[in-house]
Amino acid sequence: MLLLSSCTHTHSLFDKDGDGVTLEADCDDTDPSAGSAYPDADGDGFGTGGPLEACTGGGGAPLGGDCDDGDPSIHPSGQETCDGIDQDCDGQIDDGSPLQDFYPDGDGDGYGGGSVATLACAAPPGAGAERLGLRRRRPGPGPAAELLSRW
Repeated sequence: MLLLSSCTHTHSLFDKDGDGVTLEADCDDTDPSAGSAYPDADGDGFGTGGPLEACTGGGGAPLGGDCDDGDPSIHPSGQETCDGIDQDCDGQIDDGSPLQDFYPDGDGDGYGGGSVATLACAAPPGAGAERLGLRRRRPGPGPAAELLSRW
C-alpha cells in the first residue's frame, strides 16, 4: 500500500494559480494577478469591493481600497487636507494636518478670547485663532480695538 503523507499541493484542480477564480473564468490560470481588477468609477486607479476578472482588459483598477469611488481625490494614496474629509481612506479625518488652538470669538472679529481652546486644523464657526488675553470694552477691529486689561 502506498501512502502520500507529504503532499504539499494547495491549489484546487479548478484553480491552478490559487487566485480564487475558477479555471473556466480565469484569463490566465498560471498567473494569480492576470486579469484581476477592481471596479473604479472615478478613474483614480483605486477600486472598491472585491477583485473582478477582467479578461478583456480596461475593466477597472489594479488596486482596491477606495473609500469614495465617486471622488478621484479620495483613495488610499490621497493627500490629506484640512477639510473634514478622510482623503487617504485610513478612517481618520484630517490626520497629518497642522493643528492649532482656536478660542471663542464673541464679537466676530476673528480674534478669540477666553481660557478654553479647541484644537483643530481650521477655525470652527465662532472661533478665532489669536487669543488676546484681554477683554474688549466694545467690539472693534481686532487688536486695534479699545481694550481693557484683565487684572
